[in-house]
Amino acid sequence: MTTASRVAISILVAAVWAIGLATGSGLTIQDPWVREPPPGATVLAAYLTLTNRSGSPQMLLGASSPLFEQIEIHQTVERDGTARMVRQERLEVPPGGQLSFAPGSYHLMLIGPRATLHEGDTVDLRLELEGGDAVDVSAPVRRGEPDPHEHHTGAHTH
Repeated sequence: MTTASRVAISILVAAVWAIGLATGSGLTIQDPWVREPPPGATVLAAYLTLTNRSGSPQMLLGASSPLFEQIEIHQTVERDGTARMVRQERLEVPPGGQLSFAPGSYHLMLIGPRATLHEGDTVDLRLELEGGDAVDVSAPVRRGEPDPHEHHTGAHTH
């Protein structure tokens, strides 16, 4: 391979990473990650940003992973000084809009891990969209600052 070819390939790869992971549905996925769990945790949280580059709304209906028994979409909502996890059945990403999953906001609740995860591991997720489409995402496990709003040891509002 020539030097010019290597440079062209490097630029192409960098461009794809710069705009995020594009999908056939028009969704672009940026910065997927899973918070490293404390020892013995039975629930974890995953975060990412979805950008809809299409001209029609995209509906996120759910997610799955071979590493977890179940995944639910949740939103952290504070009422009367108490943070609660509220399950979301579906979320819309409007045309040209973004939907961010971040600590203290929307997140994917990863329930019943089938393996112990550590910083540097990768979690494969499948995001399920309306119309039967699915988007596969690999999310690295990384350390995150504890979020005082996320208490995944108690009951959840559904």
